[in-house]
Amino acid sequence: MTGSIADARNFVTRAQSEAAEFRYKYGYEMPCDVLAKRMANISQVYTQRVSAKATHAIGCGALSLTYVGVHAAARGCSDVDIGGL
Repeated sequence: MTGSIADARNFVTRAQSEAAEFRYKYGYEMPCDVLAKRMANISQVYTQRVSAKATHAIGCGALSLTYVGVHAAARGCSDVDIGGL
């Protein structure tokens, strides 16, 4: 995490909540790339909408690394910046 500590805490708490909801809904752990995409979408909404930006602007970025098993397909790196990209 980079950026504002308060925003980073909020971002991580939201990511944990999204992952927990995904596990409850689908019965397995949320893949890292799916979580990164979801958090990027949330960040983008807060960046683009004036009404959301005033109270929920996110001033942090995140880098997620995945390593599951020995296969190259199970490894990954995902980046979420302030703009939600």
